Amino acid sequence: MKNIIFIAILAISSSLFSQDISLTGLTWVRGILPSEEITNPGDDYTGTYNSLTNQTTISIKVKGKDKHKEFTLYVKRLDSGPTWPGDLNLNIARTSNGTDKKSIINGEINYFQTISTNGFGTKFFTFKGTFKDVNLQYQFTGISVLLPVDSYSTTILFTVMQL
Repeated sequence: MKNIIFIAILAISSSLFSQDISLTGLTWVRGILPSEEITNPGDDYTGTYNSLTNQTTISIKVKGKDKHKEFTLYVKRLDSGPTWPGDLNLNIARTSNGTDKKSIINGEINYFQTISTNGFGTKFFTFKGTFKDVNLQYQFTGISVLLPVDSYSTTILFTVMQL
């Protein structure tokens, strides 16, 4: 039996501000590959699995007078299906600053943060102005033979809010 985890991506933006959000690479399915299967008693999975460094690309265009304001991008997990075990974590990292050299993005690159299911979610990074083609990577931690065998799925919700 195999654990399979599916991620769908969704973006929202407060209607009070004028922004366009676009995302590419909208799904990631990660199963246990035959080469990773457990063959010896007492063995366990490696526990950590990464997506491609550009699994999702996000662009945000801030319009009009709001383009000089600072915004925060939050990321939240909306689970569906069986309840996720507490030891199973989904993390996210920004792996680039994008292609727009005029944008200001604050926060570390290649730093994984656990995606929360509470409130607005995890404060991912702050930015000012428009940015294009910022690469995002996902990471699962806590994959183990001790997890109940099931198919876990979640939706990732991106929310933009003015500071």
